[in-house]
Amino acid sequence: MADVYREIDCSICHEKDIKWSHFVCLPVLSQQDFFKYVNSVVPPEDDIRLCCPYCGIWIQTEAKLLKHCQIKHDGDGDRVRCPVCVTFCTLEQSLSFEMFIDHLKKGHCERGRFMFCNTCRKTPILENHHSCLICNDYDLCENCHKAKKHNQTHMPYHPMQPVLPKKLYAALKTSSFNIYRCPFCGENEFSAQGLSDHCRELHVESQAIRVRCPICSVNRSPFKEYYLLKDSLLDHLKNYHGILPKEYNPEQEINHCPICLSKLAGGTARKNYFQCIHNKFHEKCIQDWLAISSTCPECRANRID
Repeated sequence: MADVYREIDCSICHEKDIKWSHFVCLPVLSQQDFFKYVNSVVPPEDDIRLCCPYCGIWIQTEAKLLKHCQIKHDGDGDRVRCPVCVTFCTLEQSLSFEMFIDHLKKGHCERGRFMFCNTCRKTPILENHHSCLICNDYDLCENCHKAKKHNQTHMPYHPMQPVLPKKLYAALKTSSFNIYRCPFCGENEFSAQGLSDHCRELHVESQAIRVRCPICSVNRSPFKEYYLLKDSLLDHLKNYHGILPKEYNPEQEINHCPICLSKLAGGTARKNYFQCIHNKFHEKCIQDWLAISSTCPECRANRID
């Protein structure tokens, strides 16, 4: 599934600046496979391989990796790089400054295991729940939602995204899930593409409003925070989920370097430099840019270590 591999030095070799004493090659998802994973209501877990940074055993799913480390490496405090962060090119790729097990719990476990109802404080919520798309990290269990119980920070008219357990989504056996709710007007039963087209048609002027992504709320990606987006929803759907307008034609896109603004007629960057999907730069331009900045010139994503 992954067609790129990255060499990861172990913590001991890194601290002592020893090269090639031993390392692990971790698979890094291609852009296409990354979009496939984050847009899957039931992620294709069989296609993901994660390597334990302590003993080198290959394990499927973040939950199994956490269980393995809790049993085998509970007292191991060496600083390591997280295989989940490396595989999915997320921001925490450098050596972890906290216990690896704690990092897995807080950053990569399925959200239902640690979330709680903001009204009755029930935790964990493993069955049906509802996530507010306007409030920051606000969720209700099924009972509180039906009883219309809310705390004072939430308004009753805010759109709530229904979220079912993964097993129920898997039982639907369909590749087209019309389950997403618009965070701006509350209209329901959109597919991922339909949600993007709807917001692009009716809510372009509302993009300055910070909302939560309905797709991320439902898919519960184990490396995605569930707070209000820092960028617009349409930018998030394009850059993080790879969802473009139906009428989008790549040949019509202006093919220019965002640094010098001239056409990309050759000499483009030889690799991905940043933790995002942008890589269309002149090689000389991006080298000059990196001399003064460590963030992407288009979206300000951090540089890959």
